[in-house]
Amino acid sequence: AMQPDPLPAERLRADPDRVPLRDAALLSELSERLYELNFDPDTPDGLTRAITKLQQRISMAPNGEPTEGLLLRMRKMEDLKPWGSIVYGPDNSKWGISWNHASRRAAVADARGNCAGTKCPIELSFYGRSCGAFAISDKSWSLVQREGVQRARDAALDECGKAGKACRIIGSVCADGSGR
Repeated sequence: AMQPDPLPAERLRADPDRVPLRDAALLSELSERLYELNFDPDTPDGLTRAITKLQQRISMAPNGEPTEGLLLRMRKMEDLKPWGSIVYGPDNSKWGISWNHASRRAAVADARGNCAGTKCPIELSFYGRSCGAFAISDKSWSLVQREGVQRARDAALDECGKAGKACRIIGSVCADGSGR
């Protein structure tokens, strides 16, 4: 016996990777999920760049387009944690550090809490087994993440030292709180 023809609606259902997201709430969810994967969708053309980088990471064609299929994939991804963050405000020399948070947003908010009402716009966030270090001198500074706190500290001193002498580490931690 011949199989009955599928219903037209089913036959015509589009590939979700080709269905653009237009709904503001879904675009906002996509953006938030990108942020929590340590991409920065909120800068100008940042959404396209963040999507392209994610697509490359998960072996999709990197076209930078927000689609239903991409959001569905992201909903299945594991949350990254723990998170740590180091933030810095070069204008007022304030800085903050945090570790062992369940989300990037929480880690950044905690670190910025140490900036006492100022902005601290420079942010380095890291997760899992990564560690961050902050080195500074009179002339320069650097924020670096690496696997292992000693590597992070060495790399931060190295980077900072390119532009000025007498760099010192003023903060370092691993995402899980070790290496302080």
